[in-house]
Amino acid sequence: MGKEDRMKNGVIGKKVVATCILILTATFSGMVGGVPTDFSSFAAIDAGQGVKDSPITVESLADHIVINEIEQNPKGKDAGNEWVELYNPTDKAINISGWVLQTTHGTVEIHHIHEMLIDPGEYLVITFSDQFLDNRDESLILFDENGKEIDRTPIVGDDDNDDKTWQRIPDGYDSDSPSDWSFLASTREKPNHKNPIYPL
Repeated sequence: MGKEDRMKNGVIGKKVVATCILILTATFSGMVGGVPTDFSSFAAIDAGQGVKDSPITVESLADHIVINEIEQNPKGKDAGNEWVELYNPTDKAINISGWVLQTTHGTVEIHHIHEMLIDPGEYLVITFSDQFLDNRDESLILFDENGKEIDRTPIVGDDDNDDKTWQRIPDGYDSDSPSDWSFLASTREKPNHKNPIYPL
């Protein structure tokens, strides 16, 4: 299914609701809507990974908003059923107004977020009325309002057309490695399948 220029609506958070989310489309590298495009940081990983076995410490949790879970190939039609979950692993509320979600595969799509605040330990699920994510070789990048990269996913694929998602294990874990992610049953707006977090 190809991507087209379109308007997206339907951003649903655990505590907040927003509408009027603008999507722009570009087919070139460089600057897109004032946001840099550099998609070379992660290697691709395959579906079917299990939960990691190594201990995870509090020190490994990110000090910023993370892309925590993505549903790139839901049951049935992708349009209207794809979603991305953001998570705040910090101890303070973070305002993400003006931040941008950007795809990297094929036609680059940009999703602008307006007037959003994510409280500590809270999730924000962003849905799309049309297809936003490709099913193969896709990576998603989160930029702040100044175009600074905050987080990105590895390059992932999902051919299963079911309720499995790519997710960080556990919530907010970020070692800048594809191994942070596993392909498991969806935990939308709930804690991901996680190992114990060991105190420092």
